[in-house]
Amino acid sequence: MDVSPPRATGLVALVPTAFTFSSLLSASGALVLLVLAPQTTLRDAAVAACIAWSMVADGLDGPLARKLHAESSLGAHLDSLADLTAFGVAPALWLISRHGLAFGAPAVLLGMAWIGAAAFRLARFADDGVKPGRFGPAFRGVPTPVAAAFLVVSVAIGARLSSPVLELCAVAVGVLLMPSSVPYPKAGIGRWPWVVAVPIAVVVLTLHAQP
Repeated sequence: MDVSPPRATGLVALVPTAFTFSSLLSASGALVLLVLAPQTTLRDAAVAACIAWSMVADGLDGPLARKLHAESSLGAHLDSLADLTAFGVAPALWLISRHGLAFGAPAVLLGMAWIGAAAFRLARFADDGVKPGRFGPAFRGVPTPVAAAFLVVSVAIGARLSSPVLELCAVAVGVLLMPSSVPYPKAGIGRWPWVVAVPIAVVVLTLHAQP
């Protein structure tokens, strides 16, 4: 006898998708800023805030879908597209916008490599899912939101220290670790440092923002 709980219907079923869409829209806002706004610390603070919200929404849509019994293949595909925009395309364009003129081809190629690494990581996750690890369930390779969080923190530090090389190195590390086979804890030590560090990075960029 099937005792599984009934699937969510109506507006309740749309709640997880609404968070996914908010991630996509926030990432799209970051792209608009990068294309239209002049390069200032105020713009960078706004881009960091957009990416940070995408991280929050990405952390909520899946658990909400499971809690409300509103999982769907459409939601899973939409989530991957939102993640690629928020944690692949937006960070890459951010890097190119900040350092493409000064560093030329190396910065542009790193940005393109970031998008490729993020796309590969997301496609592989669809097949791999989560595996048992030393610290509990683990991903194979660093998840795209974590790589983007690392970049946001690196931009905040690099902006304060006037060290663009730090940001370029952070991107290179992300490009290597996203498609790698390094096990990365899903929760605990794999999550909480970024929950703390990313808001601090956004605040640092905002406090020192200049139009």
